Amino acid sequence: HTDEFICVSKKTKNDLMEFYKINESKINVIYHGSDHIHEIEEANLKFDFLNTPYLLYVGSRKKYKNFKLLLDVFLQSQKIFNDFKIVCFGNEKLNNEREKKLFSQKKLILVNGNDSLLKKLYLESAALISTSNDEGFGLPILESIALGCNVFAPNIEVFNEIYKDNIFYYEKDEIESLKESLENHLYKPDLLNQK
Repeated sequence: HTDEFICVSKKTKNDLMEFYKINESKINVIYHGSDHIHEIEEANLKFDFLNTPYLLYVGSRKKYKNFKLLLDVFLQSQKIFNDFKIVCFGNEKLNNEREKKLFSQKKLILVNGNDSLLKKLYLESAALISTSNDEGFGLPILESIALGCNVFAPNIEVFNEIYKDNIFYYEKDEIESLKESLENHLYKPDLLNQK
């Protein structure tokens, strides 16, 4: 018997009510905070890839996280491919031949480490790219915004609820939409969060 449930978003609250038939009166929504990211010391490490602009991707690259969408855009936009690398933070290995090829071309960089390193990556990146089709909250987005890192994310219910107009949106699963959003905003001084 549980007296109360805490959810990280209204989206997860609605899912809990729908799938588990929990009474709404037992559910409270409490959003994550971002103060923790300011207390973390930035890693004082030098990486060769930090000398060139890169797009940051954080977390798993499998299934619903939809990382292949970013790869599709990267390979279809000669401009983005020429001007940026993709840096993936997490402990996941290369998953397929496309990733292996980009890795061998030094266009895809895999980095694993602690929160200090992740903070440095947020601070140095051109933008965080989220491709997830389903989330409960999206903590890397919150951390990015708190550090002044621009974010491109799919136009899904939970991101609209939490991040409102503080990030750049593209249509979920739409290669052209993400490509257009990146090409339109990465090269202009009108980014939401100026460094």
